[in-house]
Amino acid sequence: MKKSTKRLPPLSPTGYEELERGAAIAKCLANPKRLGIIEALAASERTVGDLARHLGIASQVVSVELRIMKELGAVAARREHPEVYYKLADPRLSDAARLLRQVAEQRVKNGGPVPLSLSRNKTA
Repeated sequence: MKKSTKRLPPLSPTGYEELERGAAIAKCLANPKRLGIIEALAASERTVGDLARHLGIASQVVSVELRIMKELGAVAARREHPEVYYKLADPRLSDAARLLRQVAEQRVKNGGPVPLSLSRNKTA
C-alpha cells in the first residue's frame, strides 16, 4: 500500500455532526441485546413479549433497550391497544447488523480474535 503524504483536510462541523449521528446509531449495534432486537425486527414488527421470548430475557429489559433504541432513532412504535408494536426505523439497520455478524464470523474462521462482550470477560 502506497503511503500518502497528502494531509487530510480539517473535518467540518457538519462532518462531525454526521459522525456523532452515526455513532449514536452504532450504540444499537454495539450492544448484544439491541443487536438481537434489530435482527428480530428485520423480518417484521414485534411486541415486547415477542422479543423477550425470542431473546430469552425479561420483558422489562427489552422495554428498557427499546426505549433507548427509540431515543436513538433506531426503532419506531405503533400502538394497537393493548399492544405496542416495534419496527426498525430504517431497514438498513438489519443490513448493518448482518454485516457485523459476517465480519465476526469471518474473523473466527480466520483464527482472529473476536472478544466476547466486556461484561462476559470480567472476572469475579
